[in-house]
Amino acid sequence: MGYKLKILSPVHVGCGDKYTGLNFILDDKRVYVVEPEAIINLLDDEKNLKFAQWLDVNSNEIARLDQAHRNKKRENPRSEDTRALSNELRKKKRDFTLTTLVNEKKLVTLEQLKSKAVYSISAQDGIFKDSEISPFIRQTRLTYIPGTELKGAIRTSILYCALQDDESLQNWLQHSIESMLEEAAEKQRGQVVATFRDYISSVKNQKRPDLRKKNKKNKLVERVKKIESQFQDKVLNSKIDMPDAKYDVMKFL
Repeated sequence: MGYKLKILSPVHVGCGDKYTGLNFILDDKRVYVVEPEAIINLLDDEKNLKFAQWLDVNSNEIARLDQAHRNKKRENPRSEDTRALSNELRKKKRDFTLTTLVNEKKLVTLEQLKSKAVYSISAQDGIFKDSEISPFIRQTRLTYIPGTELKGAIRTSILYCALQDDESLQNWLQHSIESMLEEAAEKQRGQVVATFRDYISSVKNQKRPDLRKKNKKNKLVERVKKIESQFQDKVLNSKIDMPDAKYDVMKFL
């Protein structure tokens, strides 16, 4: 059975990374993505030292300005000082790019960086040297299913079918849930008794009873998650005695 999906809005399948002006360089309406290791390999020892110093000084200055801007913004978001710090921070970030490294610091040439680019892509108007780019996942033209919702739906369907067809799995899950509920009920009874004991002790010692709800981690939720994890391992893990994601048969998604 085949399905076709019609996309009604722009879709971005990102990989979670962010490219700043230190990760790419613009030339003739193309973006060239460059890894930091490639830049280091291009430089000799003396230039590498200057490059490291440039990175250190500018990153520290940006961190200082960012913190100062946050502090001023909390005090008065519309003050002159807040606006001045915002402009200074923006300018510093704009200058902290590979373009500056090429045009001002002269540590490396544009052609050298382009030759070491991981890949390049056509860039429309509106991309600046200090833009932040959210790249797509690059799958080298292989089939890929994006979105945890889709993957989760497929995973849930497989687990449901496995549970329907396997009586031993049903018995294991039922036993696990019943044991969890019995244990939770026993603990609840113990907590009630302990609360009354604390109350009586406080009254006897002429202290004000502390009836506030104590903020304890919900052990029941943890137990449910553990059962769910064990259930998924039983169905989807190719090596049940080795709970490792690389043995998950759904890893291909």
